[in-house]
Amino acid sequence: MANLASHAWVHYACHGYSNLTDPSASHLFLADGAFTVTDLARIHLPDAQLAFLSACTTAQTGIALPDEPIHMAAACQLAGYRHVIASLWAVSDNATAALAGTFYARLIAEQLGNPAAALHHATRQVRDDVPERPHLWAPCIHIGP
Repeated sequence: MANLASHAWVHYACHGYSNLTDPSASHLFLADGAFTVTDLARIHLPDAQLAFLSACTTAQTGIALPDEPIHMAAACQLAGYRHVIASLWAVSDNATAALAGTFYARLIAEQLGNPAAALHHATRQVRDDVPERPHLWAPCIHIGP
């Protein structure tokens, strides 16, 4: 957590867990322990730009209040990230890696342009490869302006 303030972009490629009964306890599994929604929401990152949460269910809400976004993606926005890429359900490692590679290539080609457009492009490319398997190409969403 100490290094987050020195980087405008962060990419988490790890396991994620959504606690459906206590969404604030949802977390990412990092090498040094769980990084919870509460941990992230307490951080203030004024120069943060992009968080890519390449982990399962990082935009999944709880069951008691399904219309209230308490999840890792919302915590990223509370911390200061303008753009967040997150997943609505469990994701395939290979499909998400392909999507992320295409996403970053597009974003850099546009000279750090529009993350939403880059995600759309990447999603369409993965969809073109396996149109009959939406669980592989449709889990990621963009949250931000």
